[in-house]
Amino acid sequence: MDQTRLDGQLDFQLYKILYDLAAAVEDCPDPSLTREIEAVLQGLQHKRFRVAVVGEFRRGKSSLINALLGMPILPVDIEPTTAAVNRITYGLKPGACIHYHDGRDAEVPIDRLSDYVTKLTRESAQVAATVREAEIRYPTELCANGIEILDTPGLNDTESMSAVTEGQLQGIHAALVVVKATMPYSDTECRWAARLMALPNLQHVIFVATCMDLVPPHQREKVIAYLTERIQTHTLQRVQADYGDQPEVLEKAEGLLKALRVHPVSAMEALDAFVSGDYDALAESRLPELKKELVTIFNAQLQLRGLYQVGGLVQRARAWFSTVSLADQLAGARAEMRAILAAEAAARDYFAGRAAQLQTLETEGLTNTQAVMEPWLGTAELGQNLRRLFINRLGAVTVQSDLAVAAALRDAEEDGQGLLSSLEDGLRKAIHAAALQSVGQYLTQRRQALERGGALLSQMGLPDESRLLAAVRGAMVAGLQPTLPPLQLRLPRLLTNLNVMNILVNPWVDNFVSRYSRAWREALPSYLGRVVEALTQAEPQALDGRIAGLAQQRMGAEKERCRQLRQRYDRAEELLRGAETAHAALAAAVAP
Repeated sequence: MDQTRLDGQLDFQLYKILYDLAAAVEDCPDPSLTREIEAVLQGLQHKRFRVAVVGEFRRGKSSLINALLGMPILPVDIEPTTAAVNRITYGLKPGACIHYHDGRDAEVPIDRLSDYVTKLTRESAQVAATVREAEIRYPTELCANGIEILDTPGLNDTESMSAVTEGQLQGIHAALVVVKATMPYSDTECRWAARLMALPNLQHVIFVATCMDLVPPHQREKVIAYLTERIQTHTLQRVQADYGDQPEVLEKAEGLLKALRVHPVSAMEALDAFVSGDYDALAESRLPELKKELVTIFNAQLQLRGLYQVGGLVQRARAWFSTVSLADQLAGARAEMRAILAAEAAARDYFAGRAAQLQTLETEGLTNTQAVMEPWLGTAELGQNLRRLFINRLGAVTVQSDLAVAAALRDAEEDGQGLLSSLEDGLRKAIHAAALQSVGQYLTQRRQALERGGALLSQMGLPDESRLLAAVRGAMVAGLQPTLPPLQLRLPRLLTNLNVMNILVNPWVDNFVSRYSRAWREALPSYLGRVVEALTQAEPQALDGRIAGLAQQRMGAEKERCRQLRQRYDRAEELLRGAETAHAALAAAVAP
């Protein structure tokens, strides 16, 4: 495929693959995969390809960059010069911006750059210590398409400068290692080359031999061959020694070193040729050849980086999808449908048994409360207590007159009313307790039925036990208020010489006790009826009509879920196959 045409189409095809991947893994439980797809998408939209120019001082790094730009922008000296990182980016007009460690930014004239990033003077060194990096904008083809060139301090400069360099290298994608043709490949250069190859993001290392103008022409081929062999041999040995436990680093280093080519160039001759306009001298410096190759390599690597990233995501998506089984997902949905049917059957059992449970509550509750009443309303004991009241009052009469007897009877009536008030209070509490005990038994049976009914019943909005118990207590607020006959006697006019106890009081007491007990017993059914009515109103029986509709609705939702699962699974498989095919085609198109 034509490279220009490929460069124009690759990004759009990668976008499509990523969007298809995002749709294919929509149901993936691992959110990191989705986040990584989004990050790669953003990376394609804001492409950055960082190339670091590294080497020991006095190897001509800054001179090489100046030659590539065609303008002596970066300061050059025989002593270590660069004291801060210079980042060269594309700009329509030349310019420079100083970024300080404290967060300040300042635009400066490009011809004043040496005042901020060098150690040429004590003053510039002090300023450079406050600078994080200098951003240099220049209209060069080399930095088009988001490519950035980092000019770093010398590798064997001071310890602080080496730390600055190492910190900047962590995010680079390619490295331009500058060695000097007239000097051997040193241990420091070898150690740093090995470190570069271990960087996870770095995919390309280019070696440039500067100062070729200092090598006699007849020896230049021999020098380049010697440098190439020395770099390959010593760097591989260093990688094996430092990263022998990391097979991925070894594999990458072997590939990079196997394809190694040292590019000879004379940067100073190239700059002089730019100034004089001597294009023959410029060609002889080998700079145009190097620049053309660098532009090709950087742009190709920029495109390949996106291709590698997308390829990794395709593999991760396939690995996840291979663990996903439509049959397993459908089995889960079918299990849910079976659970719905079981819950519906249990719910129907519950509602069918509810009326019987309420009837049992009313019947057993009546039996329980009547049993509680017996000790309180025993006719012999109650009658005996009432008669004792009248005996005590009549026994205190000292004057045999109708008025005295009537007064004693009235006092006895008041005593009896107090006795009955105390009796009624205790009796009411005992009956309430017995009724609540019966309600508790019903609620226990109800809870067991609801538990058998499962989740479906819990979604019907049925009241819990505390709400039902509160409704019952509310129905009890009025308490038991049976209509009892008044404790009064219709006294004859003449009571003197009559046996008041036998003729008047005893029959009346017996009759009263009988009617009193009967009135309480007759009040119990209506009282328990209010308790059952309170339960019925708090949990309307009309709810049992909703169970079928709710079950049908849930069943329909699960069937729709199965249908959507099939569609989504088929769609995901189709998208994933398409992404794999498209990526394979792109990889084949850019393969050397």
